[in-house]
Order: sequence, then structure tokens, then C-alpha cells
Amino acid sequence: MGKKWWWLLFLLCFGSVISDDNEDYSAESEDDAKVYKNPRNSPSVECPRDEEHAEFIGQKCLRKCSNDEDCKSKKKKCLCDGVCGMSCIKPERECADLQSPSLGSVTLSGRLFGDSATYTCDPGYHLVGLKERTCRGDGEWTGAPAQCRHNVFCKEPQEIPHARHNALPQQTTFPLDTELQYQCHLGYTTKGFPTAKCLALDKSASWFGPDITCEPKSCGT
Repeated sequence: MGKKWWWLLFLLCFGSVISDDNEDYSAESEDDAKVYKNPRNSPSVECPRDEEHAEFIGQKCLRKCSNDEDCKSKKKKCLCDGVCGMSCIKPERECADLQSPSLGSVTLSGRLFGDSATYTCDPGYHLVGLKERTCRGDGEWTGAPAQCRHNVFCKEPQEIPHARHNALPQQTTFPLDTELQYQCHLGYTTKGFPTAKCLALDKSASWFGPDITCEPKSCGT
């Protein structure tokens, strides 16, 4: 068989493969060069957005973004807003002033987005609640005001497999009468009583509840 036939056979067998490889490489190069205007196409790994959890803990999420260009107002910046992820934030928006707890004090680093409020208690009293709160993008402080108490308070609530509660993970102590709501993760069904309450019992405090199980959802439900 002559050289021409060998060359023709080579092109027929491998020419399409070479062409496909070139097209794939070209597509990847174009994709790498894209600047995504739609923030849903470029989620942040460092600051992921979880709107379901934000709603569960009472945080209002603002417009999602991947950079400042995604924000309609020039006064807003694309910043990390906790569980709401990268959001269009107005940096000069103020959170409300905070009152010091009874038998303690609160110190503010400021009242703008990202500023913190730190609680301390007088000698002989324990800080119950969040030691530090942060000014969120919606103009609210994270969590609830801390309290200063003697030794009667609840510690961390129990963990339920495949579920979460609506307290912030930084909070490790809770005042009496605190109620927490539990919610099963996506893909699971909540069965039972989802509420836990901190109650006093014999000069101490304990959680009562929840009594739930999280069962995997079956296909079609």
C-alpha cells in the first residue's frame, strides 16, 4: 500500500479526534476568560450562601453577588454576610445601639457592617448567651442580647442526627426559658416534637426536648 493510502487512512481514523480535542481546548479557553455577570454562575467557596438556614435563624438575605458590579447601587459593595454568603451590602448602614445587660456591660467597636459588640459580666456572674455579636448587612445584630446570671443556665443543646437548630454555632450558654427550634436537613422529613426549652430543675437548668427523628425522604415525596 502506497504512502498516500496510509496518509488517507490516518486522517480517516484520527482526524476527527484531533478536531474534537482542538474544539474542547478552545471552549475551555473561552470559558476561563468569561467574567460571570450572573452571580448564580460563580458561587463563593469561602463564603457560601444558605438562604434556608438564614430564614431559619431570622436573618434577611440581601441581593446575591460575585463582585461589586453585580450590585445596582454604587453605594453597595459585594461582601460576605455570614450564612447569606456574598451579598450587596451598604457599608455605612448602621445597626441599632445596644444597652448593657444588668450586672454587666457591652462594648461596641462601631455600629457599621462587620463591627462587633462584646459583652462582659461583673465579678461573680456568668455570661449567658453570645459573648460577641456582629452587625449584619440587614442592619441587625447577630443573635440575642447576652445576660449575666448566677450558675443557673443551660449549656449546649443536644445534637440530632441530620438536623440543626436555630441558635448560632458560637453560642454555648443559654438563659432560662430559651426555646430552640430544630429542623431536619434537606432530603429528610422531620417527625416528632421539634422544640427544646431551657427549664430550671432543682437549682440547675436542663433542656427539655426536642423529641424528633429525621427520616430520609423517599423518591416522589
